[in-house]
Amino acid sequence: MAKKEKNVPTEEQQEEKTTFKGFIMGLLAFTIVILIGVVLVNTALVNLGLMDPKHGIVNQVMAILPFGDKETEEGEVSTFIETEANAALIQNTGSFGVFIGIDGTEIARTAGYDLIVIDAQGFSAEQIAQLKSTGVTVISYLNVGSMEQSRPYYGDMSAYSLGPRDDWPDEVWMDVSNPEWQNFVCGTLAQQLYDKGVDGFFIDNTDVYAAFPTDEMYGGLLNIMNNLQGFNVPIIINGGDVFVSKGLSTGELTYLIEAVCQEDVFTTYDRFKGYSFQNQTDTAYYKNYIESCAQQNLLVYLIEYAPDPDTAAMISEYCNAHNFQYYISDSIELN
Repeated sequence: MAKKEKNVPTEEQQEEKTTFKGFIMGLLAFTIVILIGVVLVNTALVNLGLMDPKHGIVNQVMAILPFGDKETEEGEVSTFIETEANAALIQNTGSFGVFIGIDGTEIARTAGYDLIVIDAQGFSAEQIAQLKSTGVTVISYLNVGSMEQSRPYYGDMSAYSLGPRDDWPDEVWMDVSNPEWQNFVCGTLAQQLYDKGVDGFFIDNTDVYAAFPTDEMYGGLLNIMNNLQGFNVPIIINGGDVFVSKGLSTGELTYLIEAVCQEDVFTTYDRFKGYSFQNQTDTAYYKNYIESCAQQNLLVYLIEYAPDPDTAAMISEYCNAHNFQYYISDSIELN
């Protein structure tokens, strides 16, 4: 039988094999260098305080891999980083109530709540101390973007108004870009509330930026938030989704507030039509907004109005699933 010759590769085939092998080795080396670079950049940004470790580059890459960490999947409970400022909010994860329509003579109305929002301008320091003696955390309402005609300072501060607020005939929008108004809000109003012993601020009507969307108004609100941080107490922004979303996207607001509160996610109130369900489009928008806030380490609160028992159960189920707190009021006056 004749001896079978070996199939010896030609010189051209050997050259192609060597070239392919070199390409693979080069690609592998390039990939390793890129990965090392990503890790080094990620570590540097975290160490400089420019990036939340939880949302760093490495974690974001891992999250999209099949074996990655799926922390933000639908329905998963949010987790939060505790700071000195938001500790009081985190520790009060029980009953949340909003009573900005009452004054110091109606303290009994707040019984049974762990965390309450009041308008402390209508309370004395002694009455606030009485509330806190029961272990309740007291957050005060502070309107920075508009001003009610009933406020004692309305006459002096009306020079800084921008005109009537739609659907609220007793209020005017305020020019938050004006340094005099900024100084009054932070140096006078907030200081008075803080001196009474409140545990934090519930900031209302940053929606002025949605009504007057200029760089000056946005910058004015940021200045107010920066100044309020000097009190080292938690700040909850009520509403203001346009301002908050921009501030979180730029990172300028990320470390200035501890929480957001959103009204009318599932239900709403119209002064002509009364209470009703929120339309599905707005509900979807607000759910996306508050869930994105939670993903950026903000606590989330909801205020709803007079729903039926089935709707109340649905709101409770949703909030419990997302680690949100909520308050259902039977009055738009929140009293």
